[in-house]
Amino acid sequence: MDLTLLDIGIYKSQGKSIDKINHLFEIIPVIEELGYKRLWLGEHHDHDCAWRSPEILISLLLASSDKIKIGSAGNLLRLHNPLRLVHDYSLMESMFPGRVDMGIAAGTTTEINMKALLKHNNQDSFSEKVNDLFGFFETSFNKDNEFHTIQTPPYIKGLKPDMWFLSTSNSKFELAINNEANYAWSLFHTPKSTWPNGDSVLIFEELYYKANNKLPETALAISGICLEDKSRAESIKKLFKDNLHPTIVGSKEECSDQINNLLQKYKGVKELVICDLSLEIEEKKESCKLFKEIVNDI
Repeated sequence: MDLTLLDIGIYKSQGKSIDKINHLFEIIPVIEELGYKRLWLGEHHDHDCAWRSPEILISLLLASSDKIKIGSAGNLLRLHNPLRLVHDYSLMESMFPGRVDMGIAAGTTTEINMKALLKHNNQDSFSEKVNDLFGFFETSFNKDNEFHTIQTPPYIKGLKPDMWFLSTSNSKFELAINNEANYAWSLFHTPKSTWPNGDSVLIFEELYYKANNKLPETALAISGICLEDKSRAESIKKLFKDNLHPTIVGSKEECSDQINNLLQKYKGVKELVICDLSLEIEEKKESCKLFKEIVNDI
């Protein structure tokens, strides 16, 4: 079982956004030494998020580390020009081959943010932008497509980042399968009552294999915090109970039981993505260490 750390950039009033960013560069050698497979950064446009453009931080973090995979979870495709994203991620993948992930999500932002971000951008549907994104990556447009002559710089021909669809449901199965992309289910964006069925992972794998004759990578994204001081963990949980729906919270023993129960439900999943809710860097180091110890014992 592999483990990924997800950071969506939330900081509270007692800190500054630049401190949150600096913490990324402090935590990455820690989780790389612990053996985490990936670090994913979210894209959110809320006032309490420390960044809006994860790809800039991704490139800096790749240069500051040795082997860990780093990527987005995910780029809100409705808000972006697909060709620009292909340029950015192709360049990063060429500079750091095999280490870049690109997650795409169908989320949006507030009406005023949408207006500003899309003022000079089209408002194609999510599926149309998915088709353009993969078309630009693979230069696979048909001759009758208006974009078929556009070429991205061939930094290293044929390379593209590992592609992931991020969703709270199974609604993006067809897009992921048709584009040979991996799939991650978020269990912290919605209440537990709306989680996908437990057989979702196995169903996706079966459909994917039938179409592509290979198996995809799959992941469950959960939020929480693991501390020896479980009362401290519970107090942090209360800060996020109405928006990030903390799933795995408590001491190492309690979190271990919660994770094992989750994996019993979602059989076949290959990776856990932890959106760690720690507010202080030393707590995040402790929490990441304990989560990794739990996964190592699975």
